[in-house]
Amino acid sequence: MIELGVAGVLLLLLVLLVYWYVDGLSAYKPGEATHQYVLGNMIGYDENAVFRDAKENMTVASGDGKHVLTNSPILYEGTTKLTLPVNMLLMVPAEGTGLYRINYFTTVTETQGRVTFTQDKKSAQSFGGFLYDGADLYIFLEPVELTIANVSRDLPPLSYAKVYYDQSVEFYNSETNEDKVVAISDVEVSAVGQSGFKLNLTKDVIYTSDGEALLYSAVDNVGPIEMR
Repeated sequence: MIELGVAGVLLLLLVLLVYWYVDGLSAYKPGEATHQYVLGNMIGYDENAVFRDAKENMTVASGDGKHVLTNSPILYEGTTKLTLPVNMLLMVPAEGTGLYRINYFTTVTETQGRVTFTQDKKSAQSFGGFLYDGADLYIFLEPVELTIANVSRDLPPLSYAKVYYDQSVEFYNSETNEDKVVAISDVEVSAVGQSGFKLNLTKDVIYTSDGEALLYSAVDNVGPIEMR
């Protein structure tokens, strides 16, 4: 009876250890206030919020309940950094055609052109380029000129843009922490990076010396960037 009791306790401890380990891989706790923008509306989360991979979608448990996350970056109060709620592709056209996957719950910062990706105390770096979620979200890792129809505006690094079919464009300015939505209909939305790349966000294509190429969108089929 005593041996059985000890074995049961050990089994329970093993189960708890496995649960804590798996939960640690699938959960992210910023430990500070964060927020997301959805079509110009800010959704705030308190410092105790827990972001979790719920298999079919991402969720966040905050002070006012549990919510399903959108693909919009998780932003921080008073500082220019963001965390990804979805896997995204890293593309740095100035360095070639290589692709890397940046996994969800990776935090991204930028300092004088150097971009740092951090997750679980490991990090990797790159210079410029952009992140693409394979659908409608572009996060710019260098200064860009965003043009909607014939109206252009400059956006600093860690700004982003989302094109909702042929209905609207949402763009976020990381310097001013402003998120705006512009209605569109049959117009081109483009972004030109400081390093020279040009994207058509409406068609999801990049312009090259040979013309234009459709952006690769199978994010999960690409190997992750090496972190150390």
